[in-house]
Amino acid sequence: METTLEKQSADVAALHRTESEMTVPAIEEAVTGHKSDGEREQAPLPEGGYGWVMVLSTFIAHFWVFGITNSFGIFTDYWTANATFPGVANTVLTFAGTVATSGVDLYNPLTGALAEHFGYNVVAIAGGVFLFLGQYVCTLAGPTDVWVLFGGGTLAGVGYSSCIATAVAIPSHWFEAKLGLALGIGLTGMGVGGAVLTPLIQWLVDTYGWIYAMRSLSIAAGTMLVISGALMRMRYPPRWRTRNKSTEVKRAPTDYSLFKKPTYWKLVLFAITFPPGFLCPYSYIPQQIQDIERATGSTSISGGGCLAIYNAFYALGQILASMSVKKTGPHALLAGSMSFQLLAFVPLYLCSRTSSTLLALTCAVMGFAGSPVGLCITDITIDAFGSDDAATKIGLVFTWFAPSVFASGPILGAIADRFSDFDPRGVRLRTEWAWVIVFCGAAQLVAVAAAVSLWMEKRRKLSSVMWRKG
Repeated sequence: METTLEKQSADVAALHRTESEMTVPAIEEAVTGHKSDGEREQAPLPEGGYGWVMVLSTFIAHFWVFGITNSFGIFTDYWTANATFPGVANTVLTFAGTVATSGVDLYNPLTGALAEHFGYNVVAIAGGVFLFLGQYVCTLAGPTDVWVLFGGGTLAGVGYSSCIATAVAIPSHWFEAKLGLALGIGLTGMGVGGAVLTPLIQWLVDTYGWIYAMRSLSIAAGTMLVISGALMRMRYPPRWRTRNKSTEVKRAPTDYSLFKKPTYWKLVLFAITFPPGFLCPYSYIPQQIQDIERATGSTSISGGGCLAIYNAFYALGQILASMSVKKTGPHALLAGSMSFQLLAFVPLYLCSRTSSTLLALTCAVMGFAGSPVGLCITDITIDAFGSDDAATKIGLVFTWFAPSVFASGPILGAIADRFSDFDPRGVRLRTEWAWVIVFCGAAQLVAVAAAVSLWMEKRRKLSSVMWRKG
């Protein structure tokens, strides 16, 4: 009897020693049945299978969100041409649009963290609902209720961010070697959405008015985004499901050490300076076409047609980028495409002020050159900081696009108003666009410098690794 008790005591002591020697990840796996973040990163990814459904979800989200936001200039053009909001300056109307569009990036850290905690599908479905509500609220704005556009835009912005934060990150759960291709295909939805929805929105606005057009979009987009959100599947459970309150074992918190790395702040600099050049054509090309028509009596293409060309070449560029990013690397691709866009931006844009044909050519060049940005920034972020908690880390980079988008709208609008002529009713007659273009070109120059710096940093790291191996 005594021997048995001694043996049991020894077994208990050994068990306690074993438990004390186990690491936190090992305890977590033993208790919850799920691997820790670090171990999960080492597990091989499927590189296909249901992952291609995730690519489809990414495509759908970008198709509707950016197809709508990139067509906002059509609504601004309608409002200014028809004095929908009498006495309201172009600056205010453009700012109302940027409240919504900046939400795509502004709320990314929040929506990304919520996605990691509650699940990507939950947040994506909620995003579709918020998008519908926000855009529907905008249609309730009367002639003296321009503030309603800001309220609706805020709701819609939360919806945009919820859909995009999850859509950008979900492919990294299923792909590693083919991540560039998967992201490239998914992000192509940005260009395709613009190419398809821009002429459709133009037709709806011209035929039925802006209210019917926006309500139709809110219903269609909200429905499709809820469906695409329901398709999303994470390859590991969300945080709330891996908690065991009885043992107080939790997943490791998100690593925020990226704030200490120079790569992060170079990405921030790029994010702050890139949007003016990206936002300018979307916001003002329809008005430029209107000015050309008034000056020459006719145009060979409409504002919606120019935006469709921009988005079509944007989609083409994304397809080619997804096929070439693995060979060139995201750093080199970003630096090269931004340099090309800078070289084409100012001369083409300045020459296009009196010719709709040149303006259409400008749209093609700018759309093609700017297309790899989303893919490259996402790839660079994952390359630099890892794929674990990808939604949060990508969100912490993309959120810096928001302040620039938020500020660029009113700044560009103020410059445009300063060099515009109006009739007594407040309807815009014409605008001298040169200073708007120069401002955007200057910001683009800084963005190129940031992109080149990221590329040079990557080259130095690769050279250092090769030197150590040699």
